[in-house]
Amino acid sequence: MYGLRNRLFFINKFYPATNTMEGITILEQDEQQNLTKKIVANKGVYEDRLWKFYHSITYNFNLNGQIIEEPLYLKEEIMTIPEGPKDFLDQRQLPESMTIAQLDTYIWKLSKSGATNVIRNLKIDLYQKFTSPFISLIIILLGIPFSLMLHKRATGLSSIGISIIVGFLYYILDAICIAIGRGGVLSPFVAASLSHVTGLIFSLCLINSMS
Repeated sequence: MYGLRNRLFFINKFYPATNTMEGITILEQDEQQNLTKKIVANKGVYEDRLWKFYHSITYNFNLNGQIIEEPLYLKEEIMTIPEGPKDFLDQRQLPESMTIAQLDTYIWKLSKSGATNVIRNLKIDLYQKFTSPFISLIIILLGIPFSLMLHKRATGLSSIGISIIVGFLYYILDAICIAIGRGGVLSPFVAASLSHVTGLIFSLCLINSMS
């Protein structure tokens, strides 16, 4: 998971009952997302609002990604990590399974982490939670013009076929917008909403032309 202070956590096992994690790797980055420090520990235990790491090794890196100084080994070490067990437990969830409030809180926590790409992708996931409910409505609106065509002309099968193709193209446009947004070309809000706005305008224009 991505944490505060430009840290990226990799944890093999986490035991909520004992507030213990095993197989810990922490990567620290600077504002340009260059690796500056790596911490590896066998185990971490949360006691008295502090993380105590056991058998930890700390590596420091220069801007070229090369290790500088001798790695520091400690049998026990008190870590200044602001994240508590609840933070690690919450982030075991995928963004898709988070509520809007949970995802918004996670993005806020990461806002100063320097993880630009991750924050951008999470914002797209957040905006999708707002726009997704409109998909069914837009599909219905896109189908109305072709339903009217069924009543006006004897082109039942062709109208149904065209409506399926239009709906398919709508989903493709949505996927393309999301992909471009994750690549940083579109802002998260535009990436999550462009296809829906386009589909809405297109469907209303079709309905207006049929009336």
